[in-house]
Amino acid sequence: MELQRPALGSSSDAISGADASHAEQPVSTELDASDPPPKKQCMGRVLDTEHKKMQTMRKALERILVDLARDMMNVGFYTGEYAAKKFEISRSMLPELYAGVQRLEEEERERAKEAAAGSEQEPLEGDRDPTMTGQQRRALTILRRLAFGMNRCVAKSNGEMAYQMLFEQEQLVTYRGYNMFFRYVPYAIMRCRHEDMEEVLQARLHLNGSPLDVLPDPEGEAPVVVDEFAEVVDEGGDVPRVQQVHVNFNQKDDYLHRGSSVLLQCMSLLMYSRFVRRVSRNKAGKVDGVKFFDFDEHYAHFSSSVQEVRAADDSVVVPSDLHLPKDAEVQKYAAHMLGLSFPFPTCSGDCSLSHRCFACHTMEEDAKQGVLFARFTLHWKHWKSYMSMRRCLAEERVLAGLSAPVIRDVASVRSYVAGIGDTSSAFRCLEKLFGGAEGADCRYHDMLRICERVAWFADLSVPFHYTQLTSQEFLAYIQTSWLERFQQHCAARRLSSSRRTAERYALMTALDKEEDLEDDSAPPVIEGHEVEDDLLLQEELDNLERAQWPVDGEALREAMFREEDWMKVLGNRKPSVLQDALQRLRDFVNGLGGVPDARIDLGIKGNAASGLERNWTFAEAQRSLMLQKQYLEFCVGGGEEDTEMMADHVFRPLPETEDAFLVELNQRNVGPSDYASALLVEHSLNRQQILAIAPIAWVMEQMWLNRSNPDNCIADGACNERCNCLWLGAGGSGKTYAYSKVLRPLFRRFFGQDGYVAGAPTHAAVRLLGPEAKTLHKWANVHKSSSLDRRSLRSAKSKGSPIEKKIEGIMAMLLDELSMVPSDVYHAASLRFATVRQARLMLDMGDYLKQWFGKVPIGVQVADFLQLRPTAQASLCEWVDAPRATDPAPPQDQEDQSDAEEAVEKEAAERTSNASELGRIAFKQSLQRVVHFTGSGRFSKCASGQQLVRILLSMRRGEHLEDALWGALESRVISREQLFSDNSLRSRLLSAHWGGLAWEQVARLQHLRVAWEAQQRSTTLFLVQAIDRASGPTDLTREQSLKALQVVNMTRTQYLMGICPLYEGMAARVSCILDMPMLSRELPVIVRSIKLHPKEPVISNSSGRVVLQYQPLAVLVEIDDPEYRAIELPDGSAPKGHVWLRPVTCDQAWDLPLGGNQFMQVHRKQLPLAPRHVLTHYGLQGITARQGLLAFMSKPSWMSQADYGLAMYVMLSRPTKLEDLWIVDLPPRNVFEKFLHEHNPLLVQRMREFEGQACVDERKALKYVHRLSWQCIPWVSQHLSADEMSADLFA
Repeated sequence: MELQRPALGSSSDAISGADASHAEQPVSTELDASDPPPKKQCMGRVLDTEHKKMQTMRKALERILVDLARDMMNVGFYTGEYAAKKFEISRSMLPELYAGVQRLEEEERERAKEAAAGSEQEPLEGDRDPTMTGQQRRALTILRRLAFGMNRCVAKSNGEMAYQMLFEQEQLVTYRGYNMFFRYVPYAIMRCRHEDMEEVLQARLHLNGSPLDVLPDPEGEAPVVVDEFAEVVDEGGDVPRVQQVHVNFNQKDDYLHRGSSVLLQCMSLLMYSRFVRRVSRNKAGKVDGVKFFDFDEHYAHFSSSVQEVRAADDSVVVPSDLHLPKDAEVQKYAAHMLGLSFPFPTCSGDCSLSHRCFACHTMEEDAKQGVLFARFTLHWKHWKSYMSMRRCLAEERVLAGLSAPVIRDVASVRSYVAGIGDTSSAFRCLEKLFGGAEGADCRYHDMLRICERVAWFADLSVPFHYTQLTSQEFLAYIQTSWLERFQQHCAARRLSSSRRTAERYALMTALDKEEDLEDDSAPPVIEGHEVEDDLLLQEELDNLERAQWPVDGEALREAMFREEDWMKVLGNRKPSVLQDALQRLRDFVNGLGGVPDARIDLGIKGNAASGLERNWTFAEAQRSLMLQKQYLEFCVGGGEEDTEMMADHVFRPLPETEDAFLVELNQRNVGPSDYASALLVEHSLNRQQILAIAPIAWVMEQMWLNRSNPDNCIADGACNERCNCLWLGAGGSGKTYAYSKVLRPLFRRFFGQDGYVAGAPTHAAVRLLGPEAKTLHKWANVHKSSSLDRRSLRSAKSKGSPIEKKIEGIMAMLLDELSMVPSDVYHAASLRFATVRQARLMLDMGDYLKQWFGKVPIGVQVADFLQLRPTAQASLCEWVDAPRATDPAPPQDQEDQSDAEEAVEKEAAERTSNASELGRIAFKQSLQRVVHFTGSGRFSKCASGQQLVRILLSMRRGEHLEDALWGALESRVISREQLFSDNSLRSRLLSAHWGGLAWEQVARLQHLRVAWEAQQRSTTLFLVQAIDRASGPTDLTREQSLKALQVVNMTRTQYLMGICPLYEGMAARVSCILDMPMLSRELPVIVRSIKLHPKEPVISNSSGRVVLQYQPLAVLVEIDDPEYRAIELPDGSAPKGHVWLRPVTCDQAWDLPLGGNQFMQVHRKQLPLAPRHVLTHYGLQGITARQGLLAFMSKPSWMSQADYGLAMYVMLSRPTKLEDLWIVDLPPRNVFEKFLHEHNPLLVQRMREFEGQACVDERKALKYVHRLSWQCIPWVSQHLSADEMSADLFA
């Protein structure tokens, strides 16, 4: 049967006579007099309404398709991946095991036949062989079940049902999965755009480039060589021999060297991964251009391998590391879609420039604005339209043939399609048309269609069938369907099931309501669907009101003091470190009167009516707390007013809390140099502080002189040099003082609120830097469970948050308490800053370790590396002295073998990546200027204060401690007899800070301290029990609930206490991170009143201690910080400077030990409060104990000697004088002499190196003093010598 060709123009040129007659008449826009008058544009409104209905129906259908894709993902997971998990470990073992079972059965059958023949009985089956014992038969049955189970699992796992709709293939087809690593393609596309932009901008200096994110190099972590290389070997002969070195290549390299075949040239990387694979040339057949194809001749695999086009379309290609950008990211979305679908050209021969093959942007110049654009959207729209057109042509021909196309049947592969040398007239015309074009010429892609048109025009026959597809048509037919379903796949993954149901319901109900079609409001709220699925458990926990197993009497005593465990450890005959520490604690407690009896009133005579309120309902509490949250968000600039809830309230911004001197100084309108000089004189800075400020003031002065707007004081101009300083010095030497008194006002004045950032590793240290400061974890956008390797950090998506916007434009940064900064978090923050700032500053991400935090012009790092390290990590300054981070460190001497082993153990405790060492390298590269602070401003000038300074100096220098100083230190040890006889000592201890090294001591001291304070004040102590719920289906038993309350380590329980003690006037601190801004962790507060739950039973006024049956609705606290005095809630529910704190639920479950290696996941709800003055050594760092310190110096068994020496130095440096220090369990004398040097040799070495560099940098800092003309200031001149005052010294 001959296929008739369609008549040319039959569909578009033929017009009926009636239509033609109407088409020739002009169209009148005026109304005839006989026509009826319009009914207020009724018809237009009806058409508009119908159009909106169609649009809404289309949205509903698209939502149903997305929901269907999501549901198929769930079905595919539970019926495929989950129900039929692959046993990768046993996959190679079980087939051999099954073969052995078959051989065993055959032997048993033969043996049974022989036995039956000898006894003239019928043969028995192998599993009924009487010679087999019952145990053998059971073993045989188990082996059979294992083998058959393996076969079923492998068979079911091959059916990837999750891709049934995505790939238009049924679930019964056996798939072969393939992961296509996609990270390199967007990187190469963006790199080509970046290179072309730089080339044009260098030639046209008047243009500016349009910024766009430059993706990191994915091969930076795991390099993949894209070309082979040769190595010259000199063997002593006349001609050196060239030895070829073989390297590995990936799928991307094969694609870029796929040869000149028309079929392969038309393939995108996605289609190439689906249909083509590399096979050995020895195992493959002849290169026939049908099944096997050659690589490019310059490719390393040309001689050893060929490309095989697989006939079976059973390969499921899964793009790995592909996060499809949102529709709002137009350019990035177009670049990713081109990377998936566009047939990029092959390598030109120079493999070092192979990334240029992925160039797919168009350059556009806006002459009016002077901006150069390199966009992908034009290329993507053109290519998308091209594929859609080819797909329509392919569908027409496929339907005409009633067949499914296969890749072996395309025009460029089938052997019966004639070539250029054919004798037919049509192909002779093509030969004249194409001339001597090569086979890779793009015109050959449509050779079939051109030949077809020429034959139809010349009325000639064509030597192929009408349904024959070209390469482009076949691939467009396959690829466009895949792309559509892949977009639906990505859209479905972004939505939760409850949100999809709500949106779908809103779209479907809108079809029946014409009046709602013109309303662009949000979808209607559906009860039960406003909370996403993964928050249901959190909401359920927040609604709990009381503990499942309330404690009282003996159980309360155990929960607070763990009395039974305490006495059990003390009664153990085998001595231990824990026993000695708890015995010292027991002696101290007995000296203060013993453990209070929690079964009665703890010895307290108070008035329970004081501090209690019952005038709140649950709804009123929720409303007030929501109002407080929105008010605090408004104060920090991150919230908006809710007009419905806040109609009766007006939010007013917090007034500035600047002192009178700063107000007067700001009115002078002076530059940074004069501004800084006035501040350092006002606050009496010493020599080291002046030299530390001078380089920063000089850089800011240059930026201020070059500012963009001379009418304001913002120093946003360019500067030829950056200033990166390391401020080094002991605790109390004035480092933080110099920042808070000089640098912070300087930054706020000339950089603005958003022009600088400040951070520290702990919330206690952050609080000392101002309300705008945040923890380094917040700046790095990491949390406890984050993966900190480079791969995870680079794959994290930018959210465009206010923090990122601030990071992008900062001019200065300060990091405090650098000794406690984890190295991997330091690296994560450095990488995030560089990534966010890369587009604006055109940074080279390959050198981000050398560009400190994205080339911030001014950086200040404050540290004392002889204080505490980060938990389970080495310090930032303990980098490995090796050429590369992956090389081993040089061997140490034999006498340092113990320290080396200890370092190995510490390194093993670090996280499993090289992120920690990368952080240390980044810190090492940042050391530009070092300032060594030697002051002692924290300590008293009296004799007792100077004694403490000399003790600390002996520890830092590793010197012998004088007998007089050791005697003075021994005199600070308190005894049981002193506590019994000296009442004034007891009063002083209850006003001082208490610190210990182990939670076994600190947890008991928290409850003891609060109980004794309540006794002293004669006020009622209220105890709030935590609500613990198991995250699994089973509930906690009474014993497990009590055990959860006895967990002493607050870091395990998400910083929430098991029993939270409260009394009116109690000094407390915020113990965990809250969802309310400004109320940060470690914020000091004072408890003022308690809003009881409406269901709380009546409390007797004479009660000394009260265990609340229900957790309170909220607790009113006064913020004990001058920066927060201006806070005033708009509803008047709290006095000025006061806020409400409600019970919170920890965002993550914690592990409750059940004995052995068994744990249970537990969620806890509790008030976020803890006693303020009882802390561990980590909580004490950064604090000045002006009322004194009671130090429990017992060394825990788990603590290393190196960390113990650092902890002792931290605890001794908190009080201001020796008389304000009281010691329990004083360690030996050597701990205060050479102990720190012996167990921390690398830290001591680094500190000496820094101090040596500080001496060199001091001379450089004096140059900046002269540049600023500060030597003329009397206060500065008295800190300089006569030689330093001379300008000739720096000529």
